[in-house]
Amino acid sequence: MSKDEPSPRDALWRMTNAYQAIHVAATLSIADLLKDGPKSADELAEATSTHAPPSTGSYAHWLA
Repeated sequence: MSKDEPSPRDALWRMTNAYQAIHVAATLSIADLLKDGPKSADELAEATSTHAPPSTGSYAHWLA
């Protein structure tokens, strides 16, 4: 394992977080909300009746 390569534990943690972000985005139909262009985390939170950032921003980070 090279210095720049994540440990197996870190790689699994990143994959788990990415999977959860994709699942949440699909469940909340985020793609449909973004079809007309970008929206802020606050706008997405309001449209989905979810918590505003940091929660929405955290998921957006994993999807970017």
